[in-house]
Amino acid sequence: MNGPAGPLVAVCTGHRCAALRRLEGEDDALGTSLREAVRGSRGGVLVASPCVGACARGPVVAVGQRGEGQQHPSTVVWLGDLDAARREEVATWVARLGEEPGAEVSDALAVPTALLPAVLAVRGAPLAASPPQAASPQPPPHPSAPPTHRRRRLPRPPS
Repeated sequence: MNGPAGPLVAVCTGHRCAALRRLEGEDDALGTSLREAVRGSRGGVLVASPCVGACARGPVVAVGQRGEGQQHPSTVVWLGDLDAARREEVATWVARLGEEPGAEVSDALAVPTALLPAVLAVRGAPLAASPPQAASPQPPPHPSAPPTHRRRRLPRPPS
């Protein structure tokens, strides 16, 4: 069954992600602010997902935007390392996606700047990148410097 356009949010409810949210004061596995943002959006769907396997980067959520008549979003952004402030930013973003249901995640409503460090992966259209930063050139190592990838062994004391 294809419903109206709207945000689709999947929240990892695996042991680690749920525990991290509880440690930061969330009252349930999905989070009150995110639940309210999806509930208040037109066509929004909130999915409780079992462990997605990104435990080292938890808590993890996926955000997508379904178009009119679509069951699945064409673009999905996976976000991790979501502390309380970032979860509030996700809730605000989802609320905006619900206000403009025809917009794609990668279009005008791109990932908020505050969430860019939390992006783990993007499925679908490429993510709008932030302005490129000039890479500072690294000087070549001194010829007599030891390689940085090896450890130097200290001499054994005489016995």
